[in-house]
Amino acid sequence: MSTLIPERRRGIYVLEFSNGEFYVGKAQNVVRRFAQHKHGRTNHDEAWKDIEKLWFMPVSKNKDFTQIESDEICRFRASGKRLRNRALNLGHSQPSSLDAVIPVEDQQSWVLGNGPYNLHGAREGLLDFDKKPSKFFRQIPHECRDLVLSDLAFALTKLLPDAVELEGRYWTISDCPGTGGGRWVTLNTGYLEFMYFPKTIPWLYGEPLSRLAYINTPAGTLLDVRFSEGAWADSSDIFDVPEEVEQFSVVRRTSYSSTDADAVLFCVGNLENCAAYLRTS
Repeated sequence: MSTLIPERRRGIYVLEFSNGEFYVGKAQNVVRRFAQHKHGRTNHDEAWKDIEKLWFMPVSKNKDFTQIESDEICRFRASGKRLRNRALNLGHSQPSSLDAVIPVEDQQSWVLGNGPYNLHGAREGLLDFDKKPSKFFRQIPHECRDLVLSDLAFALTKLLPDAVELEGRYWTISDCPGTGGGRWVTLNTGYLEFMYFPKTIPWLYGEPLSRLAYINTPAGTLLDVRFSEGAWADSSDIFDVPEEVEQFSVVRRTSYSSTDADAVLFCVGNLENCAAYLRTS
């Protein structure tokens, strides 16, 4: 490897594996980095013995190769190629820190809606919940409060695994953050917003709206992967929803720094109905 790349070793590289997967990375010294991948001395525990090809593009020190790496990962994902990357690759099949807490088989059951939801201790944690009103209770309109809480309760009991045990490690709730013009509340999983309740949605139908919320699903779950950021589709084109039922209205492609997502817009208080349609679509 040293003889193939004797100098200018800073840049972006792509590994191709025997099973057809790829890995996109950046390195100050690609020769050293390649050896780390081969011997398992990087962020993956096991050595990668199935590398078949390596592509490398030098990047000068005055250029931001972090952004170039992100762009390449997005380009590979958009083309449908399977990546071993964990960062910027929501839905990857690589080992994660969650595996040490919940077996992979249980995670699969959870995704299908049949997970082991252990809520032991939840009631005790709620005893003093309303004694010191938070910003949420002080600021949110009274008519929306119980609806938002019912959606949060459904998400924590039916959509997230072992919510009591994993609070703070796997999921958190942000109380009236200023993100995106202001939210009433945001349910975060890892570094991604899983569900959020915006104070207004100024882009929708040209006027501010409230009493609506988003739940994020991996990009390509509901919209074609070729949809660009901000593109949207009417939910009736995706789900078999009766016209008189207005649980949710649109699915929108949203772009985060870490990944893209298909965001389902639904009426506050109707997450359970929305989830039922998602599972049967």
